[in-house]
Amino acid sequence: GKQDPLWGFEFPAREEVARQAAACRESAALASAAGEAELAAGARFLAQWMDVFERYAFVLEQRDAARRKEGVAGLMAAVDGLRPARDAWVARLPLVDYHRRIAAKEFDNLLAVFETIRSGPPPAVKAEVEALSAAERQGGVVVAPLSNAWRFRADPRKEGADKGWAGGAEGAGWAVVRSDTGAGWESQGFAGYVGVAWYRQAFSTPRAVAARKHAYLYFGGVDEDAEVFVDGKPAFAHNDKTTGLAPGATWNVPFCFDAKALLKPGAESVIAVRVFNRAGMGGVWQPAFLVACDAEVSAQGIREFLAGRGR
Repeated sequence: GKQDPLWGFEFPAREEVARQAAACRESAALASAAGEAELAAGARFLAQWMDVFERYAFVLEQRDAARRKEGVAGLMAAVDGLRPARDAWVARLPLVDYHRRIAAKEFDNLLAVFETIRSGPPPAVKAEVEALSAAERQGGVVVAPLSNAWRFRADPRKEGADKGWAGGAEGAGWAVVRSDTGAGWESQGFAGYVGVAWYRQAFSTPRAVAARKHAYLYFGGVDEDAEVFVDGKPAFAHNDKTTGLAPGATWNVPFCFDAKALLKPGAESVIAVRVFNRAGMGGVWQPAFLVACDAEVSAQGIREFLAGRGR
């Protein structure tokens, strides 16, 4: 599992959540057959709760705007359906009314977090998206995807920096993994590996970038800590220290930085990412893009902008 910044606790992969939901439904049926009404109500409630998390994981995985919108609708319908189950479960808790009210309030606080998904991005992010969309219609935005096929090498001895893996000649011993599968290195031939690993690729910067004020390198998701290099030079770090999030909580938080001073329009650069993963899938698991424009924008603005144009 991964620590999701929306919730602040370990969030299992969608497949694991689906397995847990099925187990809860089976438990509910067994408890009901045995005449254990309280246990059955609790199991049904947990099954619905797991269904909400499965739908939330689905939304996080979507890169297509239409499918994401459909997923959000299903998620919020499941959230709304949780409240009656909450009432039935709380009513059966062996607690006094005061403690029942506390339990209900804490649960409602969790559900309220999902309202940020229902309401969409905050006004500042919406303004960025509108500005980017308007500029693109006038030819003022350059969007160039990085390749989803990355060269990959595990670095259990943490020697990659000293050996020049951030730039220069690649050498032997590199595999190929992808960033468009919604999964990291663990399911691409490196199961069970945790620690440091490197991603790198050659990227040709479009000439049109020269006319724009900013050239943002955007990463949709890196699990977990990321250090980005351009032609061997440290460019940006995304981790608990730079974000203020808990260790590991950056795994599905997009990030970007202005690489205009490091990239060479019309020429090729080596983009490398040193990843440190504590548990789970590990690595660059969402596509990366170069977005060049004149406006200052955030990673959230770029994410919504890309989703709106279907990437």
